[in-house]
Amino acid sequence: MQTALCKRLGIELPIIQAPMGGAVGLPLAAAVSNAGGLGMLVPWRADVDTVRRQIREMRALTARPFGVNLVLEFPQEERLAVCLDERVPVISFFWRDPSSLVPLAKAGGAIVMHTVTPFTWRIFSTFAGPTPAIAP
Repeated sequence: MQTALCKRLGIELPIIQAPMGGAVGLPLAAAVSNAGGLGMLVPWRADVDTVRRQIREMRALTARPFGVNLVLEFPQEERLAVCLDERVPVISFFWRDPSSLVPLAKAGGAIVMHTVTPFTWRIFSTFAGPTPAIAP
């Protein structure tokens, strides 16, 4: 089932694995990507060496698109820099205002997504332009 989202993300099925903190890891993310969806890594509080290692391990497990979710409750600039250096195709933000990070991620070639509530969507849509948003 090809949708506009599938085409944009380079996936076969319109399925994005929920980045649920400690409940998911590399095996699940790789399985979702290998099945045609978008697997998501969740290195929210990991040090930058761990983030780099996880991205490289993900690439060893799948040649398909995947993403990294960065929760904005914690500083994410260093993790984002590693993701961009490693050419992660999709960066997903959660919580808070991502406006300082979205331009960096887009300039680095990543597709940017952000999980929003109806209220934050109004704010997010004013600065993000045509960026996929996920409403819980």
